Amino acid sequence: MLDFLGVGAPRSGTTSLHALLVRHPEVSLPPGKELLEPALGAWERFHALIAAYGRPGTRVGLFAPQFWTEPHLPRAFRKHFPELKLIVCLRDPVERVWSAYRMRWRRGWERRSFEAFVAAGLDPEALARACSKSFLLEGGDPAPHVVLGSRYAEMLSRWEAFFPPEQIHVLILEELVRHPERELERLAAFLGLKRPLDLSLPRENTTDPGRGQTLARLVYAVHRRWLVGLPRRLPPRAALAYNALLFRASSTLRVRPDPPPPDPGVLARLRAFYRDDLLRLRQRLGRPLPWKSVP
Repeated sequence: MLDFLGVGAPRSGTTSLHALLVRHPEVSLPPGKELLEPALGAWERFHALIAAYGRPGTRVGLFAPQFWTEPHLPRAFRKHFPELKLIVCLRDPVERVWSAYRMRWRRGWERRSFEAFVAAGLDPEALARACSKSFLLEGGDPAPHVVLGSRYAEMLSRWEAFFPPEQIHVLILEELVRHPERELERLAAFLGLKRPLDLSLPRENTTDPGRGQTLARLVYAVHRRWLVGLPRRLPPRAALAYNALLFRASSTLRVRPDPPPPDPGVLARLRAFYRDDLLRLRQRLGRPLPWKSVP
């Protein structure tokens, strides 16, 4: 049984939370994030993976921020895990888009300028397609899905359509950094943990350009060229170990230096785009939001 799901948003601290919670004795998490079986509809396989890493008497969880914008998954998770608790991690929406672009640029997955990336992401027709289509199943241009992921009120409403408010915990990264003891205490209470969470918040997914790059590039290149379907053919424990290796390789992968700093005009365009959505989010949460993007 899956007790909780860290569902997003990508580039909002979910990797750090995974690294923090995986050390807690009352929590069971896989060694790597982002098992894709639910997105593929492989629920029997997913239950087998949960059984492989879930320890009796613990809260069994998964962090999979890439599920955040998948339109078919809220209903599917409600069907398979009606008591599931959701952890929703958010950060300044414009900074999140820049962070996602910078990650893709560093890893060699993106060649467009940030201005061109944002322009593609804000295209109305592309955004409409991203709202209704699964990126994990159908692929396509990642830019609209990255931009869509920062429409927090809209994405949150998809999950709220199937899960009641008491099963959803919204955690804002800037508040976690500023008040870690308070925010982690609230998270522990939400998950029903008896012991407090460690206050030493690890910094994860920050890409050190000098460590393990040759190995990371080799592992990731071999996987993408020949072994993409291998984890689904391995026994559950072996698949989890392989997924952990791949996750670590992709987290440290860096083939290029940082892109040029973003143009202030592009950032202003994004802030204007998110304005109304953030007003709805502020009303939904009933508290101020610590972001420049909020009017």
